Amino acid sequence: MAPTVKRQIARLQKERNGEAASGDESDSEKSGDSNEQGIAQRLDKLEHLLQEMSDRLKSIENRLSQK
Repeated sequence: MAPTVKRQIARLQKERNGEAASGDESDSEKSGDSNEQGIAQRLDKLEHLLQEMSDRLKSIENRLSQK
């Protein structure tokens, strides 16, 4: 975990300094970025599903309170 964090810190520092980080990335860093994108997509999907479940629960609660 620590090497990944260190690579990300270095990448962010390069971006902040205006250097092009994409040309300097190794294959392992590129695969790490694609893995992070996959994780981000999965988190977005989970957030969407959680919101849908919350909306359904509110709907059920409203129907039960009206009876």
